[in-house]
Formats: sequence, structure tokens, C-alpha cells
Amino acid sequence: MYITYMIRDQFKRMELKITDLADYLHMSRTTIYNFMDAYDKGDKSVISQKVLKLLDYGEEGGSFFHLVRYYR
Repeated sequence: MYITYMIRDQFKRMELKITDLADYLHMSRTTIYNFMDAYDKGDKSVISQKVLKLLDYGEEGGSFFHLVRYYR
């Protein structure tokens, strides 16, 4: 669950919530958590491409501030 904890940690530092990411991506929080869990398990085939792109970028060390800019 490395990526899941990393995302949560970065969001805490930025005073954001998973809800913010879910709203930005027009997805439910449950879907975002399910995608993060699948990513942690290496099951990238079930993750939407736009979320996979963000998670890959985040795993490379990008901040979520930059993730949003990268995603646009």
C-alpha cells in the first residue's frame, strides 16, 4: 500500500482530501480508493487511464500540486 499512504501523506501536507481528487476527476471516493488499492497490488488493468496517469506520475515523486498541472 505504498502509493496509497504516499497519496494520503501528500494530501495531508497540502490540506486536501481524497474527496478533492475525486471531485476533480468526477469519480467517487470509493472508486479512487479502489484504484489506489489496485495500483498497489500491481493490477493496473482495472484503473482508468486518467487515474493511472496520475498515479504513475505521483509514484515518480511528483507532488499533487504538479499532478493537477500535469493532468491538464
